[in-house]
Amino acid sequence: MMRSFLQEVGISRTFLAHVKTHGDLLVNGRHEIVLKTLQPGDVLTMVIPPSGEHETVIPSEVPIDILYEDDYLLIINKPVGTASIPSKLHPDHSMANRVKGYYKRRGYADQITHVVTRLD
Repeated sequence: MMRSFLQEVGISRTFLAHVKTHGDLLVNGRHEIVLKTLQPGDVLTMVIPPSGEHETVIPSEVPIDILYEDDYLLIINKPVGTASIPSKLHPDHSMANRVKGYYKRRGYADQITHVVTRLD
């Protein structure tokens, strides 16, 4: 069954429910339900819905130190002591706020911030 296969490869029930509601599951290019029995050679395609804009992230005018930027990636220096994401203590002074402000000033539509950190 497709559901069992997806769980075996690490797809959570919550994420699968999100895909079923807002995306699609295709077997050999045709829409199928998770009860479908997969056969050897079947091609399973999971259409993942786009992330929605984070409405709660308030754009900040504080500039960011950009190390690298292309169509898919923005690498910045995070000052020591600055929060990565907004919280009750830092609702509008995090790096996510600054990045959202930068994207807004540049006219980038529908940009979502996904934080990746470096451990040294």
